[in-house]
Amino acid sequence: MNQHAKLYKEDIDILRIVSSVTKSVYIALCYHTKQEENEGYRLRTAKVGLKAIADLTGYSYGSVKRAIEELKRVYYLIDNDRHYIYNFEKRFGRSSIIKLHYPVGSTVKPTIDQKVKPIVGSHVKPIEGSHVKPIKGSHVKPSNNKNNNNYINNYINSNYDQEEKANSLTEKQIYIIKKYMEFFNWKKDNWENELSSLIPSYSYEYLDNALILIGIWNYKKKLEGSRHWDSKYFIKGIISWLERGKPRRATPEQENDAKILHREVIGFKSKPEAIKPDLKVIENKPLDDLAQKQIRVYQQDANRYNKIMLQSFLNTEISEEVKEEIRRAIG
Repeated sequence: MNQHAKLYKEDIDILRIVSSVTKSVYIALCYHTKQEENEGYRLRTAKVGLKAIADLTGYSYGSVKRAIEELKRVYYLIDNDRHYIYNFEKRFGRSSIIKLHYPVGSTVKPTIDQKVKPIVGSHVKPIEGSHVKPIKGSHVKPSNNKNNNNYINNYINSNYDQEEKANSLTEKQIYIIKKYMEFFNWKKDNWENELSSLIPSYSYEYLDNALILIGIWNYKKKLEGSRHWDSKYFIKGIISWLERGKPRRATPEQENDAKILHREVIGFKSKPEAIKPDLKVIENKPLDDLAQKQIRVYQQDANRYNKIMLQSFLNTEISEEVKEEIRRAIG
């Protein structure tokens, strides 16, 4: 039986409002998805890398990524709440699990969030039409090669994970933001998709350090009884902070503040029971694994912030073996 992409009326509604490249990418995702329906919603799940989508559609990898950014902004407005259709879960393997989730048989039509417009370069100009044929060039490699046609057997490509990881929130960053949301009482649905679509690509290299400084600022404001970020502002605040550029070298005072922040907010040592539900963010990996991952981060980049983050694990409930690894790493 040949694999095929089955489209429903709801899929057609979505295709009607997106660009030509995104149409092709969406259909290619449907080609890989398995679906289920529950409580009036359809969930389409695909375990596929963007490299495979590029091979299937004939568009460049960059064009596929821009199409994904557009899909991240498609939502249904239900009871005045935005329900975004696109989501993904990072895996500890080579690809992500991509999910498309939308209401079935609803009279509500999908809408695109116009706050962030995709960057469309002049080097990609697809011809409008049902067949969607991009202009050929050195940047576009259609799947005419016989070797490329065999991608079904090897579409989970290691290069995808490396490039996608550079422009996605990591498990550690999601974990920290979740802790902030709990401590500062930030409440917002689908915040991961919205934040990921707004973060400037150049700022991912210093996002970890910026999150620590953001936490310090809000923590001090809360202690002083001053106004700190609320649920409506925290995403805008993170983006504004990142747009300032790379943080300067940490001062001794900031290093001490970071230790306090991890102990009182990120680590929640005084409330160990609160750690368990938040570990779902990293797919129920033990805290030991999170500490060992930080060891590897520090070994690759031995800056002060990474050292502070690593030292803070010594105050948590990790095994003695891992604590000894930390002591050896930091000397």
